[in-house]
Amino acid sequence: MNTTLLERLIQITKVVLEKQMQCKDEPQVLLFDRQCDFSSILADAYSANMPRAEKINFDDEKPDELREKLLSLPSGSTVVLVQSSNFRLDDFRIRLQLFNAGIGCLEHAHLKYFAPDEFETYANALEYRGDYYERFGGLLAGKLEQASELKIVSKNGSVLSFGPMEECKTNHGVFWKQKNRGGAAICGEVFTEAKDFSSVNGELMVAAYPGTDWKMVPCEAFKVKITESILTCDDPKCPPPFRKDVLDVIAASEDGEVMIREAGFGLNPAISHANPLSDVSAFERMAGFHISLGKKHPIYRKKLAKSVVQRYHMDIFADLDQILIDDEVVFKGGSYI
Repeated sequence: MNTTLLERLIQITKVVLEKQMQCKDEPQVLLFDRQCDFSSILADAYSANMPRAEKINFDDEKPDELREKLLSLPSGSTVVLVQSSNFRLDDFRIRLQLFNAGIGCLEHAHLKYFAPDEFETYANALEYRGDYYERFGGLLAGKLEQASELKIVSKNGSVLSFGPMEECKTNHGVFWKQKNRGGAAICGEVFTEAKDFSSVNGELMVAAYPGTDWKMVPCEAFKVKITESILTCDDPKCPPPFRKDVLDVIAASEDGEVMIREAGFGLNPAISHANPLSDVSAFERMAGFHISLGKKHPIYRKKLAKSVVQRYHMDIFADLDQILIDDEVVFKGGSYI
């Protein structure tokens, strides 16, 4: 075992439990597996900081009995999930069931996706930055909501423009302030979408996209074109798997087109193209910009008629140079200004 990494994670998870979740004397459960090295290390780190918690190895339990045990916890309890993949007791995610029961839940998922050389990046990304995310995320959201134009400038000079944006949502990780106390452990993001889909036009260079296993796929940057929120790609550098497994799959289900919706602004400075995390849901917190492909967006779902098929939401990541909000540069050279 990497004792240095374990010692560091013990320090980091102590702060996460105290500041992010505000754990005190409430009943606590640590639910984990040991299907990969990283889940074992992270479970040991949490265990060191949860001496009174009931420790449960998911693989030793029967689903029905485990569900009953978890949902019988009193409201205000805390459950920490450390998962090589994604625990399932039925068709619904454990975290959502716990939230509905008034139980806090901090979730680490897809830990088997991370290679050993990503463990340190994950630890860095897990460090508590809630005060920064809340403060700067609120500032960025305010600028976006008041702006008449947003410009995303790729490293080759390509520009993607948006008109006025919807009310933003911020993932700041100060979980104890939320109605549902908890969430995905890797934090730091502001997201929104254009009020008018026809206002989204231009070009974007893409440097990473999701694979069929939902692992992030880095690639040589290639160009996509967006016209009134509809994305096309005729760049010869377009990776065949991206065309086949992303564009073609979405178009086949969603009226023969690929629409972009979310404009996502990752805030986590520990994650970058140079220091990536393989799980797409963690990588989207990277300090930078991403867009979602497909018409699905649960936060803004009502903007499209129920008759419109809204099946896919896949994030792709920009080869980003600058972000300008009403011509004010807010991101440049790999970091926010």
